[in-house]
Amino acid sequence: MSLVEAEKVALSILKQVMEEKLTSSNVEIVAITPVKDSKGRLTGKFERLSKERLDTLVAEL
Repeated sequence: MSLVEAEKVALSILKQVMEEKLTSSNVEIVAITPVKDSKGRLTGKFERLSKERLDTLVAEL
């Protein structure tokens, strides 16, 4: 499963269980992806999805 697919699945599940309408103002998605630092050690990259990206994902549901 790709990261984009996982984001869509997570939002789809939230849409099913939330009492209010799913919007970019009442949900956040954060992705932590593995990256290697300068010494070759695995660390995590923390990225919060933008409002625009969330709007796009919600519109695709």
